[in-house]
Amino acid sequence: ETITDKTAIKGIWKMTAYVDPNGAAPQKRYALINIAESGETAVCPVSWKNGPSSDGSNVNVVSYSGTLYGNGVLDIKDDNGNTITVAKFYKQNEKDYAWGSGKIDGKDAFVAMTK
Repeated sequence: ETITDKTAIKGIWKMTAYVDPNGAAPQKRYALINIAESGETAVCPVSWKNGPSSDGSNVNVVSYSGTLYGNGVLDIKDDNGNTITVAKFYKQNEKDYAWGSGKIDGKDAFVAMTK
């Protein structure tokens, strides 16, 4: 079931980004994204965790602004040129998921999210 209702999209999402997945040195990035909708704009503070370390190292908190469209598409951009387009939010077996793509550190990235 596709989710397009902005109220249902709001909240804290866990994201895994696969940066340069087909390259010589692919990376995983983990993030918590808090989507707070205000009209057409979504404020998206992000806590990045670079790499799979469990000690919490390399955590960086930034605030992205995004545009949340009526069809459930979310565009997130930061000042460094990083972009993520969440193309689809959906519900399956009573759980919320989303997927998309973008550019992180100038490299292609695929993202998967769960709420």
